[in-house]
Amino acid sequence: MELKALFKDSSFIVQLMVVICLFSLGGVIATGLTGALSLQSNLRLAQLLQVLCVFILPSLACAWLFSDCYKDYLQMNFPLSWSLVTWTMTATIVALPFMNFTYSLNKQMVLPEALRSIETWMQTMEEMAMQLTEKMLYTHSFVVLLLNILIVCVLTGIGEEFLFRGVLQKVFGKIIHNPHVVIWVVAFIFSALHLQFYGFITRFLLGGYLGYLLYYTQTIWIPVVAHFTNNLVGVIAFFIYQDRPEEAHAIDDWGAGSTWWLAIVSAALFGYCFYRIRHGIASWRRR
Repeated sequence: MELKALFKDSSFIVQLMVVICLFSLGGVIATGLTGALSLQSNLRLAQLLQVLCVFILPSLACAWLFSDCYKDYLQMNFPLSWSLVTWTMTATIVALPFMNFTYSLNKQMVLPEALRSIETWMQTMEEMAMQLTEKMLYTHSFVVLLLNILIVCVLTGIGEEFLFRGVLQKVFGKIIHNPHVVIWVVAFIFSALHLQFYGFITRFLLGGYLGYLLYYTQTIWIPVVAHFTNNLVGVIAFFIYQDRPEEAHAIDDWGAGSTWWLAIVSAALFGYCFYRIRHGIASWRRR
């Protein structure tokens, strides 16, 4: 209890340092366990350890240290409406062509000649991340597909939302009193920490969307649902088209190039769905 009293009302710097220390410690523990258990070739179990040690457990520890009730701190107690869940999933899906458009723009990024070494490093990191993801997701087993969904969609969605939206938005809210600025600052951190720079803009916008979902709904489970849906579409699409890469690339290009008009339709549909989410919240709370 004395430990909780020390950190609960502590300053922004102290709480941020606690988050960074627990996040880093979790990474060290996950790496150590991966090596000790010889899981380097088992990417799924290695990813599971990372999600648990780097995201979920540190987030729960921070919520416990920074509050009297970790569930209230992470906004886990607000009941869900199936209508709200449905509109959130729909909004996330219809936004994909627009997100593809932003990704296509991001990929055209070219740094000055003086920064060529940085650009090469960024390209290398992007390719490594893509290769690891494809290696982990590749399977023809329905059981392994379900395991991928559990790790990549369910647990990753919970872990990253607990840390970025549940913890960091509150920590940064201690010094930034404009909630909109807080949302975009955390979205920037969310995108940067993925170290996939050619998808930075897309992930930055996704982080903003997830932040606003928490801000308006006041429940962590709605951004978790959106994060889960976004990852689920990718996992299932990869499973279906893993042996037909040309068709997979064609789907990834919806909203880009000659199909740019789909991005406009996508943005309009997303706007309508987000309006229904906000309207649904107001209606639900009046009951």
